[in-house]
Amino acid sequence: MQWQQPQVLLLLPVLLLGLWWAARRRARPREQLWPSLLIWRRVLEQSGPAAAAAAGRRPPLGPLVLGGGAVVLLVLAAAGPRVRVPDGQQPRLGLLIDTSPSTQARAAGGGTRRQALQALGRAVQALVPPARLLASEVGETAGELAALGAGGLEPLARAALALRSRGAQVVVVVADRVLEPPWEPGPDAPGWVSLVPAAPALPNAGIVRAGARPAGQALAVLLAVGADSPPGSEPVAAVELRLQAPGQPERVLARAPAARFARPAAVHLELVPPPAGPFAIAVRPLGADGTALGDGLSADDRVEWEPPGAPVRLWARPGLQALPLLVRRALVAAGGSWAGAAATAEVEVDFAAPAGAAAAPPAGGEPGGAALRARLLLAPAAGAGPPAGALVLRPGPPLWYTDPAGLELPLAPAPPPAELRALLVDAHGRAVAGAREGLGERLFWIGVPLGEPALAAAWSAHPSLPVMLAEALGWLAGREPTAAGWRARGLLDARESAEAVGGAPQGGLAQVRAALEAARAGAARAPRPLASALAALAAVLALLGWREGARQALRRAGASARAAGRAAPGYHPARPGS
Repeated sequence: MQWQQPQVLLLLPVLLLGLWWAARRRARPREQLWPSLLIWRRVLEQSGPAAAAAAGRRPPLGPLVLGGGAVVLLVLAAAGPRVRVPDGQQPRLGLLIDTSPSTQARAAGGGTRRQALQALGRAVQALVPPARLLASEVGETAGELAALGAGGLEPLARAALALRSRGAQVVVVVADRVLEPPWEPGPDAPGWVSLVPAAPALPNAGIVRAGARPAGQALAVLLAVGADSPPGSEPVAAVELRLQAPGQPERVLARAPAARFARPAAVHLELVPPPAGPFAIAVRPLGADGTALGDGLSADDRVEWEPPGAPVRLWARPGLQALPLLVRRALVAAGGSWAGAAATAEVEVDFAAPAGAAAAPPAGGEPGGAALRARLLLAPAAGAGPPAGALVLRPGPPLWYTDPAGLELPLAPAPPPAELRALLVDAHGRAVAGAREGLGERLFWIGVPLGEPALAAAWSAHPSLPVMLAEALGWLAGREPTAAGWRARGLLDARESAEAVGGAPQGGLAQVRAALEAARAGAARAPRPLASALAALAAVLALLGWREGARQALRRAGASARAAGRAAPGYHPARPGS
């Protein structure tokens, strides 16, 4: 047994001695004679030895023993006893399986590395009962995490911390690279096992960065290209870049020496004349003799380019100057351009209509003459009720990437239009933003007044507003608003490209079994506190002692009264049947 506060045990003899002294003093009260007591003493002397014995009997030891036991238990509880109790339960196992893009790499022996990861994960799951297993798959990439501003903690580490908070005593990570635990070592830290399956990949070449800008009559393209080879395979000596465009034959643009993904090589290209439409640039690895090698990961082999698009033409009702400055700046940043007249607009920005007004299309269609009327409807005033507070996104067209996390609105939303599909909902379940389509109309509604200073200050500092307006404008105009320059799509994070050929066999199921045994032994050796149990038992003993003392006091009082009654003159015991 261990004691957290052993010095408290020194109080035990002092408290027991004080309890004995208090009980003795209570059993022998100080005598003080009164004239009436002299009469009762004579009565007791005449009542015989039985009455004298009943009156002079000392209190029993039961209450004293029970009270002493309660004191002892309370002192022991204050000293913090801890005992080791064996735990026969299987430790809780947390399992993480990496499904990020690097696991899609093809293995040299056939199949993909993800298949090897999942097979190893199933073998780990079989080591514990299903009730003791906490399993999850993590498919986020490091690039996606950095874009969210998560402070550099990679998704697998975040998932491991979540498993620890759920009570996992052993965490096993099955990935294509060796990972370190995201916590400091210590007696309370879970066991950690990082497994990498024996699935060597093929060489890999990929484009990890890309940019383009007009340069006179040409389009200047800058690419960052890397290539790696796993140990034992033919190394990548060079990379080849090819142009792919719809309706045109594929052609080689350039060849460059291979550089590792850790420090990719910069490749400058000039496309003369620039493509009139979308195109793609693909890369493939080459050997020392110039022949093409098998590429292990196709996810980073190709980057697609979109030509610049014209901004969405907007027209404000009742006028541009009536719109809040925050709204005008956010719409321009989202890809909008203000039209000079209603007839040249694609989307109306309506700030004057009441929030609940019907949005029936006019008889002549939208201002541009098309059959579809597209409107961005902004609430001019707040609604009644409590403030909106935190917002929750219900993903669906057009909102997919709007993230309101951390945003709290200090105003209540106005009543929404009829048949609106709520996309942003506040803490009370009320619609804050939504969309409606049909009957020759496409409507996106924002139900809080963006011109209010309190709300503008809260939302202008949050990235969800321009993202939401960009998605809304693209949906209202039937196309995605783009910036003035060419835009690249399909880029994969450089770390994922490098990890597609990385990794090495690191242990196996024996490591997991050893970690489970160590966790089980540690749980058996872990001392369990007994303070609460001892305190509860002390309370029970104190209650029993008080009850026994009260019962003995009543018994003594009754015995004295009966003895005094028998000694009184004229006393005659009752006879049966009288």
